Amino acid sequence: MKTDSDNEDDNVDTSLPYGSYPVELSRKTQEILECMANWDVSVFEPLKFVPATEVKDDLEKKKEESDFFKLSEEITTSEVSELLFVYDEKAVYGTDFIICTTQTAVAYFVKKEEEAEAALVDMNTAYEYKAPDPKKWVGYGSHIEIENDFVTDTRPKIHLTVK
Repeated sequence: MKTDSDNEDDNVDTSLPYGSYPVELSRKTQEILECMANWDVSVFEPLKFVPATEVKDDLEKKKEESDFFKLSEEITTSEVSELLFVYDEKAVYGTDFIICTTQTAVAYFVKKEEEAEAALVDMNTAYEYKAPDPKKWVGYGSHIEIENDFVTDTRPKIHLTVK
């Protein structure tokens, strides 16, 4: 028996664009890349750009033990300076993260995120600016202190007539 949530999952596009791959990141790798799930990336901020050199360095240091070993050829031949990591909380593509190694894949996910944010704005209702109403100033005593600090004449003035 299918529920409403099952129907929502059926509408999700599970095909990835060229140059994007699901990748399973260990907690240690997430810390190194500053891409911690539900900390650095979340449902509200699912995109994280990471310098490609950091990922390539991880591949060189750990070799077969690296989380990126299966994608080593794609990462080393990638021409983008920053790899995009996409946090996929529901693991629609099989893992929590997707790595984008081509500009096409980066553009796809950035556009998808921009469209999701644009959908939050109601473009059908015209915006009308309402100026704030001025309110009467209420003094709490500071004006008395300021008035006491004014420099005033305390002596009577002398009037001189010169002939």
